[in-house]
Amino acid sequence: MKWNLGFISEEDFTKHVKSTIKSMGKSWNHLILSVLIKTLLTQLNLYLTK
Repeated sequence: MKWNLGFISEEDFTKHVKSTIKSMGKSWNHLILSVLIKTLLTQLNLYLTK
């Protein structure tokens, strides 16, 4: 895959993402869980309202 962003290198971007994920720790897991629960509830609601 070609990297087409001139304002940041692919290496710097990768380092930034890794650093951000590490710093979020448990908050990241909570965010993922919240999105999963919301998605499941939305799908359940759609199923039940058919």
